[in-house]
Amino acid sequence: MIPINDSIPRVLKDIQVLSPGSGLSVHSYKKDRGLYIDVLSENLFMITEFGYFNQESEVDYALLKKQLKRIFKREFPRSRFIYLKKRGKKPKAGQQELL
Repeated sequence: MIPINDSIPRVLKDIQVLSPGSGLSVHSYKKDRGLYIDVLSENLFMITEFGYFNQESEVDYALLKKQLKRIFKREFPRSRFIYLKKRGKKPKAGQQELL
């Protein structure tokens, strides 16, 4: 569990060491909202949101920080802490990863 204020720099740091096919999962304290960040290639990422909005988007690394700020405000409006976990392949549609 990490503070929400330190989360975006931490996510960007952790993303840089991941290989294609792996990713990160970010969840709220209650684990009912969050997002998955999957590494598609060195500079391309797939962000899957679930919670308030359920959508997927492909983002270039140059725009990743801006997109994460927007998503964090939307998915974690009152959260003070979030869970951050490295993970393998993306779960299938409609199936959430167990934490």
